[in-house]
Amino acid sequence: MISKRFWPIVVGQTTPIEDAKNCAERAKALSAVCIMSRFFAAGGSDSEPDDDQEQEDQQASDEDAADQGPALKGARLGFESSSEEDEKRVVRTEKEKRWDLIQGTIRMLKNHMKINDWQSIVNDFDLVNKQLAQAKNVVAKEGIPKFYFKAMLELEDFANESFVSMKAEKSEKGGKKFNALNAKALSTMKQVSAGRQHD
Repeated sequence: MISKRFWPIVVGQTTPIEDAKNCAERAKALSAVCIMSRFFAAGGSDSEPDDDQEQEDQQASDEDAADQGPALKGARLGFESSSEEDEKRVVRTEKEKRWDLIQGTIRMLKNHMKINDWQSIVNDFDLVNKQLAQAKNVVAKEGIPKFYFKAMLELEDFANESFVSMKAEKSEKGGKKFNALNAKALSTMKQVSAGRQHD
């Protein structure tokens, strides 16, 4: 008894895989025939325009294409431009990239200042300074940006105010509430700002 698995091979029938391959080959052959028939049908029309009329049409289409730019020329040649290609690619300089990165970190720093999260403020402060160090080529050409100085001054003022509030809380329990980690991070920031003032 022959197993059903080998039945098509023994009997001479084709397997589903072979059927799919044959179908794909037939589809390719049919599409090639259709393309060729369209090609020959367009070339063999009975009514051919005069040479003068053809030249005028060609000149008019060339002038239109020149007015409308290279995108239309590509479409006229049969190339379709996708919507992604229609959008203009924005090329940003290294300065723009570096400054945007630093400004994004400064925005995070200011948000952490609003919620008085000194652990995150210290991390953001370190990150901004690392990013500024990484932008040394741009800084050498352009100098340190004004927005960096402005943010550091705001941070220093906020650190001084928060330090006074923390001292007031310890002495009379009336200042902002600080947990131990926030107080430690604030003290670290105060030491950093005090070190910068002495430099």
